[in-house]
This record gives sequence, structure tokens and C-alpha cells, in this order.
Amino acid sequence: ERMPTIAVAGTHGKTSTTACLFSVFQSADRDPSMIVGGEVVQIQAGWHQGTGTEFLVEACEFDKAFLDLKPKAAIITNVDLDHPEIYKDLESVRHTFREFLANLEDGSWVVCPVEVKEALKVDDRLRWRTFGVENNADLQLKESDSVAGSSKVLWRWTDGREFTATLHVPGAHTRSNASAVVAMSEVLNLSFEDIARGLESYRGVCRRFEKREVLPGIEWIEDYAHHPEEVRATVETAREVYPNQRIHALFQPHQATRLSAFRKGFAEELSRADQVTLLPIFSVREELDQFPRDLVDQLAAAIRQMGKECQVTDFENAVSELPKHLQSGDVLISIGAGNVYQVGNLVRENQRSQVTP
Repeated sequence: ERMPTIAVAGTHGKTSTTACLFSVFQSADRDPSMIVGGEVVQIQAGWHQGTGTEFLVEACEFDKAFLDLKPKAAIITNVDLDHPEIYKDLESVRHTFREFLANLEDGSWVVCPVEVKEALKVDDRLRWRTFGVENNADLQLKESDSVAGSSKVLWRWTDGREFTATLHVPGAHTRSNASAVVAMSEVLNLSFEDIARGLESYRGVCRRFEKREVLPGIEWIEDYAHHPEEVRATVETAREVYPNQRIHALFQPHQATRLSAFRKGFAEELSRADQVTLLPIFSVREELDQFPRDLVDQLAAAIRQMGKECQVTDFENAVSELPKHLQSGDVLISIGAGNVYQVGNLVRENQRSQVTP
């Protein structure tokens, strides 16, 4: 008999949502097994072999890998176009998500945002729970009060029941992922007490708004964002946690395919920062000579058109240049899914060699 699988699918937030759900299950003493595509801070790993019966799995649409799963319940965090090399448009992404849902047995629970349920237009053989800030969500995120990276959140169900919990991982996207977790936990009959305790003890995922010690006086954050929506979430989270500080974005584009498909979106979201530094494209599985050589320069020009300072550099020069653009109290967000995080390591080592003991 296979373990009952709870799959977490969606374009963004899969790893974090699975990790958050894992935290709630642990608080309920269910000790599930789990596998995600990142490293969960609480267990310092991307997988856990539990003694419980459930299996929590991050279900990825890349290469349509998630069609191999036959889950008993599913969360869909959102549906966006993220892999332009595989999907030609949003409708073809939705089509694949419909195929994924076809693998669920009749009567299985699906938790997703209101607009995803509407967009997928799937029949009533499944049981749906929607979440979101909209009034027509089955579970509505009513309010949240954020102070220094923690937020107190209030949710309300359509039958009037209310639930509050404190989250110690910042950002609107974190609150959205937590809404999915609350909705799923409730349909699986976990107690409100366990859900609240699990949310409270959730600590996030490595390289998702992860603070690092790099330069004195600088808040240095590593984030894996590699899609305009994720960049937006990262910059907005920085604004939420550091409302009065200057924000510098160091961005390494991931894939030329993606940069050319989403250039306008990247320019808009990066220009939410006060200043931007761009690194060369981190490229895998693609023929670079099929793309214009000045893709990064085009992105820089678009950011400057939006009135923001933007420099283009490479790894070596970033190490010596970046500190010149930063002053004490600044926030640097190092953004990208490639090896951009190594810049922080190099800056820290470089700075050590300059500081005389």
C-alpha cells in the first residue's frame, strides 16, 4: 500500500509551502515523510523519512515531472508561466495542471487560490478549498500585522470561524503560502492548536530571504528568486522588514530563455529596489548563441529608463565594486537561482583580507 501523498504544486512557493505544511504536521505529532527541492531550515535538509503515514512532496511542473504522482490531496499555490522553454503560453501551463488534477481520485481535496480554481475550470468530482485575501475565498486572510519580520495573521472561514497565528518568516507570499497550509490542515482535521504551533515554529527555507553575515553594517540577504513574480516578492519583503533603508539588488539572470521572455517584468520588479547591479546570465541546457549578446545590457537600459541606477559587472569586479556602492545601514538582496550566492562568500573573504586584526 502506497503512502498517502499530499502534493504541493504551483509555479512559486512550492518548497516553502511544503516545508510549512511539514512544520504543522510535526506539531501534530504526525511525523510525515517529506521531499522538497530546497533545504528546510528546521531540519537542514531537503528530505525527511518520517515514522508517520503521510508523504509530503513538492510537485514540480518542470518537464511535467509531477504527472507521475497520484496524490490523495493537493495544494496548488499559483499558476504562472515560468518555464518558457517548455510551455509556450499560460494556457499550456494550465493544461498540464489539469492533467495533474486528473490523477487525483474523485472526492480528493484540492486547495488553491480563487483565481486558480476559476482558471482551471475543473469539474466537481474533486472537493475544493480556496484561499486568498478576496471576499469570495473559502478561507480569507483578513488581516496581518507585521513587526520586524514577524506577522500576526487572522483568517476567517465562510462559516464565520476565525483563526490567528504568528509567522516568523516575513513577506506577503509567506502569508499566502501559510493560508494554503491552514486550508489543507483544516480539511485534514488537524486541530487549530497544532496548526498555530506549526506555523509559529516554521523557520523557512535556505536561500529564501536568508540573512547572511557578509559586510559589517549591511543587511545581506540571499534569495533564490528567478522569475519576475519572485523578484517582486523578495523586494517587497525587504521593504516590509526594512521600511526605512536603502535597498540594493544584485541580480544574476537564470537562463537566457527566461530573461528574453520576461525582460520587461524583470526590469519593472528590479526597479522597485533603489539601486541594481546585474551579473552575467547563469545558463544551463541552452544554446547561448541563439540569443542577443547584449541581453543583460538591454535589461540594464530598461532599469535605467525607470529612473534607477544600474551597473553591469561580473563576479570578480562585483567583489571589489559592490562595497563601494553600499553604505552602513543598507540592505543588499542577492537574487538568483544560479551561483550568485558565491559573491557574498567572496566579498566576506575579500573583506577579511583587507581588515587588519
